[in-house]
Amino acid sequence: MSLHTYWSHRALSSEGRDWHRSFLKAAGERLPRNAIAASMLEISEYSAGLGQGGSAEAIACQRQAFEIYQDLGDRKGETDVCFSIGMRQAYMGLLDDAYANFMKVNEYYRQTDHPYMIAFLLILMSGCLLDVSHDRTCEAMYMKALEIARTKHMPSLEGLAFMSMGERAHRAGLLELAEQHFTQSVAAYSGIDSPWGTVKSRSQLAEVKRLQGDFDMAQTHLYACL
Repeated sequence: MSLHTYWSHRALSSEGRDWHRSFLKAAGERLPRNAIAASMLEISEYSAGLGQGGSAEAIACQRQAFEIYQDLGDRKGETDVCFSIGMRQAYMGLLDDAYANFMKVNEYYRQTDHPYMIAFLLILMSGCLLDVSHDRTCEAMYMKALEIARTKHMPSLEGLAFMSMGERAHRAGLLELAEQHFTQSVAAYSGIDSPWGTVKSRSQLAEVKRLQGDFDMAQTHLYACL
């Protein structure tokens, strides 16, 4: 196991970032340029994990990595940077900017025919369109993501799509629809033994039941999360 994989596996963001800093400093110009760009992007990712994704270092690393990939004609590398930037923007609530970056990433994966990432990005893009005026657009994206997930037998994506649909219905006050979607999400995640997805969807299902006044069922769902 490489040290980079070790840091990622152990979720040791600070150590992982320091390792990449030392790696770049020690190897310097002896490294291939794409390796330099990849390490810079990892520094920005670890910074994001530490809540410092908007730091000057993280932003500079993303910019330099993108410039290197662009100069090399490495579209996959450019796409990785756009995805990283989009995720940071979405986390910061800059949803229009995040959507634009996710669109670029989606276009690359459509051209390279990567079903998982296409469906995943459709779900992410839907999450950026909060205004009700986008409901039909989002519905179409969710349906396409679900079609891919079911056709390609990807229950984790099916669970994520239903979770996002439930969150949208919840925000709109459509509690019965939200309950339906969260229940479908729990079922999809339970089929692959995904604790994260099951707990997240079930906890939101508990909140829906609380708002409906069904406190016993809300408590049942919360206990199931333990």
